[in-house]
Amino acid sequence: MHTEPRNEPIAVQLAELLNDVGRLADAYFYDGQMDAAMQVFEASAHLLDLAEARPHDALGFLLRYGKLAAQHGRHTRIGFVKAFELAQRTTSVAESSGDSASIAAALDLTGLVHYYEALDADPADFSTANGYFQRALQLIETTSEVPTKTRFDVLFHVGLVYQMNEALAEAGQFFERAYNLALANGLRYEQAGAARHRGYVAYVASDFESARRYYAEVVAIHDEIGFRAFQPYSLIALGELHRELGEIDAARTDLERAAEMARQMGIQRVAESADAALAQLEQATSV
Repeated sequence: MHTEPRNEPIAVQLAELLNDVGRLADAYFYDGQMDAAMQVFEASAHLLDLAEARPHDALGFLLRYGKLAAQHGRHTRIGFVKAFELAQRTTSVAESSGDSASIAAALDLTGLVHYYEALDADPADFSTANGYFQRALQLIETTSEVPTKTRFDVLFHVGLVYQMNEALAEAGQFFERAYNLALANGLRYEQAGAARHRGYVAYVASDFESARRYYAEVVAIHDEIGFRAFQPYSLIALGELHRELGEIDAARTDLERAAEMARQMGIQRVAESADAALAQLEQATSV
């Protein structure tokens, strides 16, 4: 059946399509299907080569694709060749635009890829990642119109480097700024990420009550927005904290749920981690 074309510019329709591709990839990612999310982006990347693809729309697509590629490289251990390629392309688009906020976003993406790569290095060296993050930070703090998501990402990632370098006071300050920004703007996924790391900082400081509150917030937000991808990890962290606080029933519930969800998603090593934590819990309580 023939359908008449929509009476609006092709560039506008293409922008909507690129955004829909990102949303579909996000849906797969939220469901824990990272490979499928990557396939969605890979199958649609050629759309950026069309003459009607506007730089701003291409940049948004590349940022989402690049962030996913960085996480995919980290979690599947396949490396970061694709992520670096996307970061370079994003930087080219951003620099051509001359827009400071876009350049900051591209710097942040490049730093993120270097950050994930450094996590697996021995010894881990976050100086390259930090260099990009600090340049992005300088830009967002001297540019008036910066998308909230870009501002959050930069603050959060600067905090990550401080955390990995065990400068927890500074990390906590940046996580707090990122958390408050996400909270004020309804960025629930981002709020959960900042809450998780605020919980870690509190845990290291032996403030277990605050840590439990933040970890519980992460689990609650993930349930609310349907984000399954990292929920088993969050449940294990919350369960371990409940165990340390002597809240055995709550710990058991969290760990059992983590094991079940990990098996449903095919993450066997995480299921085994949850099972091991459950076994330790039962052994400790049976004495």
